[in-house]
Parts: sequence; C-alpha cells; structure tokens
Amino acid sequence: MDKIAKQALSYLTDDSINPNGCMTFSNFYKNYGEISKLSKPQMMACLRYLNEKGYIRYCHDQLGNTLRFELEHKAYHRFYFRWENIKMFLIKSVLVPIGVSIVTTIIALILKGLL
Repeated sequence: MDKIAKQALSYLTDDSINPNGCMTFSNFYKNYGEISKLSKPQMMACLRYLNEKGYIRYCHDQLGNTLRFELEHKAYHRFYFRWENIKMFLIKSVLVPIGVSIVTTIIALILKGLL
C-alpha cells in the first residue's frame, strides 16, 4: 500500500471523523480533499484501490447506484493482515525451500550410500 492510500485509510478509520464507519463520496472528496490537497481523480483512484484490496466496500441503492462506501474489517485491523501476509511470504519463500533442500539432501545421501 502506498503513502496516499495509507493516509486516506488512516483518515477513514479515525473515529472522530468517521464514527459510524461509512461515508458518502461527496463528503470524502470535500473534507479529505481540503486536508490532503489531492485532486478528485486522485482521491477516486485511491478509493478504487482501497475497494479492490478489501479495505472498503461500495454501497448501492435498489437501482444499483453507488451512494457511499463503508469500512470493512480489514481496514480496522490492517496491521494484523499485513503481518499475516509477511508470515505467509516467509513460509513460502524461505522455510519451504529450506525444507525441500534438507529432504533432497537426505534422499541423495541415502541413495549414494545404497549405490
């Protein structure tokens, strides 16, 4: 996650600013735009990114119009989910190759002893 998305997510998870966990797009563009000095297209792109990554969810009316967005569980616990991603990376990229190397070495030594 880049710096802009982190700042926007910190803004959205601030209970003094967003106590109920949801916000209309117009309020976000107006209030966060004044603070961040980002253009509306930049803020729109940031919201799309946060939606794509599962931090927010767009809310629609009965006609399918997008009215507002609300924070998801992942937004409130982003450090936990980041740590989980790091752990999975370490397991897949470090521990599994080490384990495969050890098993391969043991098998090679056994086969060499048998020949």
